[in-house]
Amino acid sequence: MLDFVYEETFANFLELVTNNHGLCMAKKLLAQTKRPEKKARFMALISAQALEIMQNQFGNYAITEILSNWREEECQEVYDAVCAKLCQLSMQKYSSNVVEKCL
Repeated sequence: MLDFVYEETFANFLELVTNNHGLCMAKKLLAQTKRPEKKARFMALISAQALEIMQNQFGNYAITEILSNWREEECQEVYDAVCAKLCQLSMQKYSSNVVEKCL
């Protein structure tokens, strides 16, 4: 059953994390994910759309959830994306939350 939840989350990740109600479920799943292969799939989805997610009013919370609960080396791709656009992201209301968490 849980694998089904993961597969549906992977398939609809952007829609979930950019929606108020979907974000609640996604944050819980992100915080509780322990298996490296699941974390790698989440990170691949985030990396592909990092800027869009960071700048979204709900999506930024999904990324800060990962930064709070995963090891630093597991979040390296997020750090790299933030560093690449640090000035831009730090001046925007939602993405500045991610910048602050990275610091």
